[in-house]
Amino acid sequence: MKSVFIGDPTLFAIELSEPAKTAGLRLHVEGRAYGDFKVRDDLTESIHDFGSLVQHIDSLSEPAIEGKSAEFVFDWILNTGDHAEFQRRRRYIRFMGEQMDSVTMFSYLRNGRLDWAFRHNRAQNERLHVHSIDKKVVVAVARAYIGWYRKS
Repeated sequence: MKSVFIGDPTLFAIELSEPAKTAGLRLHVEGRAYGDFKVRDDLTESIHDFGSLVQHIDSLSEPAIEGKSAEFVFDWILNTGDHAEFQRRRRYIRFMGEQMDSVTMFSYLRNGRLDWAFRHNRAQNERLHVHSIDKKVVVAVARAYIGWYRKS
C-alpha cells in the first residue's frame, strides 16, 4: 500500500504508511523525515497533539526563551525542579504516539514562525535539528490531518 502525504514534504507534511487510523507516522520538515514506519499504532495521540498545537500555538512563547538557542530551550523545558512549572512547560513538548518514540520533539514560536526541534533518541550525542516553519503552514497541515482522521 502506498503511503499518504498531508502537506508538502519540502515544507511540512505528515506521512502515513497507509490511509488508516492505525498506521506508521512520519513528519517531513524541510525535506527531512522524522519517525518510524516500522511502528504502527493508533493515530489518536498524534491527532490530540496536533489539535492541542493548533489550539495553543500562539501561547508557545515567553520571555525566558526569546532569542535563546534551541539547546537552551530544550534544557529549559526539561530541567526544572518544580513539578508545577514542568507541567506548564509541557505544552512545548510534542508527543505523536509510539510511531514517534524514536524522536524527542518540541516546538516554540520565534518571530512569528514555529521552530520545531528534533533529536533522535537512539543516536548518542545527536544534535538537535531545528526547522523554522511558517505557523500558518503547520496549522493548515494539522487541520487537514485532523479533518482526514475524522472522516476516516
